[in-house]
Amino acid sequence: MSAITIDGLSSSLYALYLRLFKNEAISKTEPFVFRDCLANQKISEFIADSKGHEPNVWVPNLFSGSEKTDCFEFEPVQRMLSEEEKNLCVEAASRCIRNGTCIYGPEIDELTTHLQDFLGSQHVILTSSGTAALTIALLALDVKPDDEVILPANSFAATENAILAVGARPVLADVCEQSHNLDPESVESLVTSRTRVILPVDLYGGLAGMDDLKQITQKHSVALIEDACQAIGVSGVGTSAEFATLSFNTFKNFSGCGKAGALITNNAELAKKARMIAYHGFTPNHKMHKKLPMGFNALIDNLQAAVLLARLPYLAIINFRRMFLAMRYNRSFQKLENKAMLTLPKPGPNNGWHLYTILLKTEDSRNDLISFLDSQGVPSKIVYPCLSHQQDNALRQTLFKNVHLPVTEDLQSRKLALPLFNGMTISEQDQVIKGVHDFLGLSQDFM
Repeated sequence: MSAITIDGLSSSLYALYLRLFKNEAISKTEPFVFRDCLANQKISEFIADSKGHEPNVWVPNLFSGSEKTDCFEFEPVQRMLSEEEKNLCVEAASRCIRNGTCIYGPEIDELTTHLQDFLGSQHVILTSSGTAALTIALLALDVKPDDEVILPANSFAATENAILAVGARPVLADVCEQSHNLDPESVESLVTSRTRVILPVDLYGGLAGMDDLKQITQKHSVALIEDACQAIGVSGVGTSAEFATLSFNTFKNFSGCGKAGALITNNAELAKKARMIAYHGFTPNHKMHKKLPMGFNALIDNLQAAVLLARLPYLAIINFRRMFLAMRYNRSFQKLENKAMLTLPKPGPNNGWHLYTILLKTEDSRNDLISFLDSQGVPSKIVYPCLSHQQDNALRQTLFKNVHLPVTEDLQSRKLALPLFNGMTISEQDQVIKGVHDFLGLSQDFM
């Protein structure tokens, strides 16, 4: 049997998942090979502790620290970190406060090095937020007022706001029915002489069709920025784009204790320029000496970096837990999809499972399911309930007046996100699964 090299990225985690699920027990002689990476530490310990055991042992090991509470919410903020992680974060923050290194300190460089190693990226620039990272990326690529940037409408407002912040014009493209990510054909139909950047979003942690989008950017000599704020640890992030951006806010798979983000790139010149923009336009390593006309105060604080560094050993196992829960949803709902009662997200190696969404047949059935689940004490959520071109603001009557995105609009009217969060338990997931089956009137074939 060939070895599985676990590098903490989604493709290797997916291979690990398939091997574990197929064989059920974790063999004592299973040839798992772990890359020496801080982000792999806890998943390495999980495999070591679970060798030779059946699922009734290794599944509880996987969810160690995820204890059910009375707070079953869609994203319970108090449960996004385990008690063990909270204690580590408190210790890290306390050291910074006592040492006076809350703004500047060694943890920034240390975290940068470990993230570069984990992500396979030559340059990581830690920022104050994912939004700041997106804005800096646009400016580093010389996006100017009235330039056009093509993006999807089914994203968080930060994607659009970063474009507006630099004076550029957001142009909304439709998405693919299968992936819910940018449709390359729709994108190419919108390219004009004013197009400067294509900005896909790795929606819900699923990698956008970057190869096809890269071909379009090369054909039309425009840049590619990847909004990967929901997709840390997904294989392929940042490999096709001039920049990719990450977010570490509370509700992301991997977060600190506040807001933070990152820019990743393999282009040394772009990295140098982005660092200057991120810190007041100063020449690198020469504070107070401005090289650029303007810049921001948008670098990460050392206190936040210290907290993220303390949590980094948990990154791969957090993503693996989420993958396990997502695949468990899929297995549990497979009969429902076979009977065309709903549509499931497609499994694969390039998804970090930031969110798990299903599609109902109609908007009414989606809304009825929400009400039914709520009556059963089961949370759910319509993510991005109002698309960019449907917001009640001035842009609706100017930039977006004639925008019609049939696939995006149809998907959004029927889509529902089910709970999937860092501290979720198997028993809580069982409640969700039972609620969906009860609503659709079909007995469940439980795994």
